[in-house]
Amino acid sequence: MEGLYHELRRRSSEAARAMVRKVLQSNGGNVSKTARILGVSRKTVRRAREGPLEDLSRRPKRSPRRTRREFEGLIVAEAKRTGYRYLRLHHYLRRKYALEISPWTIKAILRRGGVPQKRRRVRRGRRPLYDYEHLLPFEQLQLDTKWILIRRACLGRSTSISRGMGFRSTSGP
Repeated sequence: MEGLYHELRRRSSEAARAMVRKVLQSNGGNVSKTARILGVSRKTVRRAREGPLEDLSRRPKRSPRRTRREFEGLIVAEAKRTGYRYLRLHHYLRRKYALEISPWTIKAILRRGGVPQKRRRVRRGRRPLYDYEHLLPFEQLQLDTKWILIRRACLGRSTSISRGMGFRSTSGP
């Protein structure tokens, strides 16, 4: 019977608690013996004995910081109308309605509102290979700029990068 409770619990919590109550009754109400037979803790046996058979709701009784329903309706409607997802929608709502709502809150609202996520296109096939063997001399130049900076620093020369025009030596031999 070891592990039977957990297996049964995955399928039906009511059936698992009913089984615990039957085993408890057959053992004369001995909680420790029942827990050992079923392979569960004594606390689980006591909960099954004293609590209801069905699971209790885990939903909070109240949510004082929840976004108002009018705003949620507006967010879902704008998302469906514009086709924007949470990040672009966050900026759009801030500009148009002056709503300061976090993008992550908007993401949760869209999920609750049933707005489907856009499917990202995935490129099928391989990235084309670049044929380095058939290049003409000096047709392509690859330069490791980090290595140049490190090399010049080791030689005692200071360098600066001037607006993408390359390197220029400011001092040194």
